Amino acid sequence: MKKIAYIILPLFLLVFSSCEDTEPEVYDGDSLSYFEETSKTFTVQAGSTYSGVVLVSEATSYDRTFTLDLDDASDAPAISYTIGTNLVIPANSYSGTFEVAGNVLEVVSGTKLILNLTSVEDSNVATFDNKLTLTLEQFCPFVRDNFLGPMKADEEGYTVYDVNVTAGALANELKISNVWDINPNSETTIFLVEEGYVVEFPPYQDNYLYTSATYGPAYVAEGEGTWSSCATTIDISFQVIVSAGTFGVTNISFFKP
Repeated sequence: MKKIAYIILPLFLLVFSSCEDTEPEVYDGDSLSYFEETSKTFTVQAGSTYSGVVLVSEATSYDRTFTLDLDDASDAPAISYTIGTNLVIPANSYSGTFEVAGNVLEVVSGTKLILNLTSVEDSNVATFDNKLTLTLEQFCPFVRDNFLGPMKADEEGYTVYDVNVTAGALANELKISNVWDINPNSETTIFLVEEGYVVEFPPYQDNYLYTSATYGPAYVAEGEGTWSSCATTIDISFQVIVSAGTFGVTNISFFKP
């Protein structure tokens, strides 16, 4: 026990000493400028805009302009957005804003608008956080009826087969028949959540799939996914669970025929 005590005591003294000597670091170099955020999904609907922010480490007593350039990797159609021309950091401020307006009729979902911060008056563009990537998504209102009826299921590593979708009790609830192409009378329940356009699943006990001759009752478990109201598509991943364990991950994309 003495040997342990002698080993621990210096460690405590070292930690205590380190805490006392540590002081917060304060940047004291040249003025630096950079984006407040570098990645964002911009869901475009009629009249919607994205407000970006450029930060600067030092304020000045006068207004300063900054410039933005389109990155070569940007693939969003030029007709799908407009970048505002008021690119100013106001006097006595540590930030300036700029606006990007989306054209909902021209947006191609999944394309990216990539902007480079190229210059700020009387400041240096930082070597970090100087590129902003906006992923544009077209907003389409959720209409559950558009998802109802026959759909095709493209199961990764298997084939494309028929399923049927019916309405559940809740406004965002769907029931899909024949998931896994193993029981045409099965009903797999999912919920289409508008925030984030994600798919949620109920507890696996509520998602009976079929009864295996070898393993007994099988259920849909560990489900997640995404969906698009514009394209009327649903992409899900899940595992089938039985009393003996789980099968590998299944990935299915559902689309209208």
